[in-house]
Amino acid sequence: DNEMPTWRDIQALIEYTEQYHQEHREIQRLLVLDQSILPQLKAIFNLSMINETLVDPIFGMTDAIGSVMRKKIEPVINPIVENIKLLR
Repeated sequence: DNEMPTWRDIQALIEYTEQYHQEHREIQRLLVLDQSILPQLKAIFNLSMINETLVDPIFGMTDAIGSVMRKKIEPVINPIVENIKLLR
Protein backbone atom coordinates (compact mmCIF):
# COMPACT_ATOMS: atom_id res chain seq x y z
CA ASP A 1 0.00 0.00 0.00
CA ASN A 2 1.60 3.27 -1.13
CA GLU A 3 -0.94 5.57 0.49
CA MET A 4 0.64 8.37 2.52
CA PRO A 5 -0.50 8.73 6.12
CA THR A 6 -2.54 11.67 7.36
CA TRP A 7 -0.64 13.72 9.91
CA ARG A 8 -1.80 15.27 13.18
CA ASP A 9 1.69 16.22 14.36
CA ILE A 10 4.10 18.37 12.32
CA GLN A 11 7.22 16.89 13.92
CA ALA A 12 6.09 13.35 13.12
CA LEU A 13 5.50 14.44 9.51
CA ILE A 14 9.00 15.95 9.29
CA GLU A 15 10.55 12.80 10.78
CA TYR A 16 8.65 10.68 8.26
CA THR A 17 9.90 12.71 5.30
CA GLU A 18 13.45 12.48 6.66
CA GLN A 19 13.18 8.69 6.59
CA TYR A 20 11.23 8.67 3.31
CA HIS A 21 13.96 10.28 1.22
CA GLN A 22 16.55 7.87 2.62
CA GLU A 23 14.53 4.79 1.65
CA HIS A 24 13.65 5.57 -1.97
CA ARG A 25 16.10 4.76 -4.72
CA GLU A 26 14.67 7.33 -7.13
CA ILE A 27 15.40 10.11 -4.68
CA GLN A 28 18.86 8.75 -3.98
CA ARG A 29 19.60 8.76 -7.72
CA LEU A 30 18.66 12.44 -7.88
CA LEU A 31 20.90 13.20 -4.94
CA VAL A 32 23.85 11.48 -6.62
CA LEU A 33 23.49 14.05 -9.40
CA ASP A 34 23.13 17.02 -7.07
CA GLN A 35 23.26 16.65 -3.27
CA SER A 36 22.52 20.36 -2.82
CA ILE A 37 18.84 19.84 -3.72
CA LEU A 38 18.18 17.78 -0.58
CA PRO A 39 16.76 20.66 1.52
CA GLN A 40 14.37 21.62 -1.28
CA LEU A 41 13.29 18.00 -1.77
CA LYS A 42 12.56 17.66 1.93
CA ALA A 43 10.57 20.89 1.84
CA ILE A 44 8.55 19.64 -1.14
CA PHE A 45 7.81 16.36 0.64
CA ASN A 46 6.83 18.15 3.86
CA LEU A 47 4.56 20.64 2.12
CA SER A 48 2.93 17.97 -0.04
CA MET A 49 1.65 16.22 3.09
CA ILE A 50 0.26 19.29 4.84
CA ASN A 51 -3.49 19.40 5.43
CA GLU A 52 -5.99 20.58 8.00
CA THR A 53 -5.59 17.50 10.20
CA LEU A 54 -2.35 19.04 11.53
CA VAL A 55 -4.35 21.68 13.36
CA ASP A 56 -7.25 19.43 14.41
CA PRO A 57 -5.69 18.66 17.82
CA ILE A 58 -5.26 22.40 18.47
CA PHE A 59 -8.72 23.40 17.25
CA GLY A 60 -10.25 20.54 19.22
CA MET A 61 -8.86 21.81 22.53
CA THR A 62 -9.54 25.54 22.26
CA ASP A 63 -12.12 28.05 21.18
CA ALA A 64 -9.53 30.83 20.93
CA ILE A 65 -9.67 33.31 18.07
CA GLY A 66 -7.44 36.00 16.63
CA SER A 67 -3.97 36.52 18.04
CA VAL A 68 -4.45 33.85 20.73
CA MET A 69 -5.24 31.27 18.04
CA ARG A 70 -2.23 32.41 15.99
CA LYS A 71 0.00 31.73 19.00
CA LYS A 72 -1.54 28.29 19.48
CA ILE A 73 -0.98 27.26 15.85
CA GLU A 74 2.57 28.67 15.64
CA PRO A 75 4.16 25.23 16.25
CA VAL A 76 2.46 24.06 13.04
CA ILE A 77 2.77 27.26 11.00
CA ASN A 78 6.45 28.01 11.67
CA PRO A 79 7.80 24.79 10.09
CA ILE A 80 5.47 25.33 7.12
CA VAL A 81 6.80 28.85 6.61
CA GLU A 82 10.40 27.61 6.87
CA ASN A 83 9.72 24.99 4.20
CA ILE A 84 8.19 27.61 1.91
CA LYS A 85 11.24 29.84 2.39
CA LEU A 86 13.49 26.99 1.22
CA LEU A 87 11.64 26.91 -2.09
CA ARG A 88 11.91 30.62 -2.88
